[in-house]
Formats: sequence, C-alpha cells, structure tokens
Amino acid sequence: MNNKTKPLICILGCSGSGKSTICLDLEQKYGLKQIPSYTTRKPRDENDKKGHIFVSDDEFKAIRNELVAYAITTGARYGVTQEQIDNEEYDLYVVDFTGLKALWQNYKGQRPIVSIFIDCSLHERYERLNKRYSKQFDTFKEANEHTLERIVHDA
Repeated sequence: MNNKTKPLICILGCSGSGKSTICLDLEQKYGLKQIPSYTTRKPRDENDKKGHIFVSDDEFKAIRNELVAYAITTGARYGVTQEQIDNEEYDLYVVDFTGLKALWQNYKGQRPIVSIFIDCSLHERYERLNKRYSKQFDTFKEANEHTLERIVHDA
C-alpha cells in the first residue's frame, strides 16, 4: 500500500444492515466523510440526502460513462465516478456487492480500496426496512411489499 495514498473504506452489506447509520456515526465521531453516490431513486428523508446526489434518469445517463462503480437496486441506479474515488477528501463509500464488484473491475486509480461487510440477521433487517417503509407508505401491505422486495433483491 502506498503510504501517501489514503485508503477508501467501502461499507457494504444487505439492505437494512446499518451501512448508512454506521457511516453517519463515523462521520460524527471521527470526522470521516462519505462519498455521495449518484442515484435515480427518490430521497427517503432529509438524512438520506447526505449520502446521495439525486438525479433524473437523463442526468444519470449523461454521466454513465464516467462511473466506475455502478449498480441497479429495485429499479434505481446508483454510481460513483473515478474522480470521486480519487478524491481523498472522502473516506467512506456505502456500496452493495454489485457496485463493489464494478469498482474492482473498473477503477484504474492508485487509491487502495478496503471493504468491510456489515453482517445483520434477516429478522433485524426485515424490522428495520419495514419501519423505514412504514414511514413512506400509507398501508402495511405497501410497506411489507417494499420490504420483501429489498430482501429478495439482496438474496
């Protein structure tokens, strides 16, 4: 590892495992900074805006060739650029397995990439996701459908 190049810590895990919460804690307690990923999904709440740059489908298509990490999760696109990865202002990147695989394949820079998997029980993930979606949707059925969609996607 080049001592002059600061590693990027990729936090990955299944939906509802606590990736974003852990990154927020690391930012608050240690001053680390998360790369905001480009995404076509809608914001969930005000806290959600910190880890993402929300763009339209057309805006995402315009930057698609610049992305070194790319994934589609439940219909929404996510990605980060080489420039973002190379920017040592950032310490953390929340990513899923598909995005990390793309990063390993496409990133041509010198920055070391360290990945940390957050393990969490299926029961706990279901509870967290259902709580999240219960705030977004009017009925239990809608919240449950979205919860199960995320769990099935991760499987």
